[in-house]
Amino acid sequence: RTTKYVLRGMNSIVLRTRHNMDGTICTIKTYANKEKPPKEQMYLTDGWYKLTKANDIRKGDKLQFQVSDPPDVLVVDIV
Repeated sequence: RTTKYVLRGMNSIVLRTRHNMDGTICTIKTYANKEKPPKEQMYLTDGWYKLTKANDIRKGDKLQFQVSDPPDVLVVDIV
């Protein structure tokens, strides 16, 4: 629901964190899958990869996300 309603039409979002890379601008890419009817899927790209590398985030790590209101900031916490 977050991607469908809150982030709809956005091309980027600012990542805020208490960890490394606070304030990183993250690109949002939108793709339509090949299902009938097509379903839009959104992905965090460029800035997200920089943040994960700078904080040594790995598969299995637990993260908490919170979208600001208005939705121009995504708060990421490593728990």
